[in-house]
Amino acid sequence: MPPPTDLPKSLYKILPTAPPTPLPTTLPLSALDATDGYIHLSTSVQFASTAAKFFGDATELYLLRIPYDKLAAGVDSDGTEGKGEVKWEEGC
Repeated sequence: MPPPTDLPKSLYKILPTAPPTPLPTTLPLSALDATDGYIHLSTSVQFASTAAKFFGDATELYLLRIPYDKLAAGVDSDGTEGKGEVKWEEGC
C-alpha cells in the first residue's frame, strides 16, 4: 500500500506496560511484532481503534511517539541506515 498523501509527523507504538526509565535507545520486540516480522505502529488517527482492538481489556496504556522522519530515514534496529523501511498497511 502506498503511503498516505499527508505523511504523519509521528507514529505511535502502544505498550501495555510502562517502558523502562530512562527510555533506552531500543526496546525488545513484542511477541506479535516478532511473529509478524515487523513493528506495529499507529498514526494518531488509528490509535483509538488499534487500542480498542488489541488492548481492549487494558486499564492503562503507554504511547511511544516516534518521529516519522526518523523511520523514513530507514534506520534499522541495529543502527544501520538504509536497512529498515516504512510499509503502510491498513488493518484496524
